[in-house]
Amino acid sequence: MQCMFSDKNVLYIVSAISAIEKINIYSNHFITPAAFLEANNQMNFNAAVTLLVAIAEETKKIDKQLLQTQSYIQWQNIADMRNILAHDNCMEFVR
Repeated sequence: MQCMFSDKNVLYIVSAISAIEKINIYSNHFITPAAFLEANNQMNFNAAVTLLVAIAEETKKIDKQLLQTQSYIQWQNIADMRNILAHDNCMEFVR
């Protein structure tokens, strides 16, 4: 049986999962949002924001038909998050 989705979807999904795991590593030991924001001259925070943007970029590449098979995931919210982080001042969301 032939797969109806592009093999590239696996790459996009693995890349997004890898970014999620990195965000967890960079953020899991902070007790407060302020501590996370201020740590390492904001390097942990900036890395996490960059990875969130990357997650949204990768998920936008996934075949639309495949996304529809996982309709419980709020794909549009992921794309909207990317737009906020990339174009708006995301600092207002953490204060």
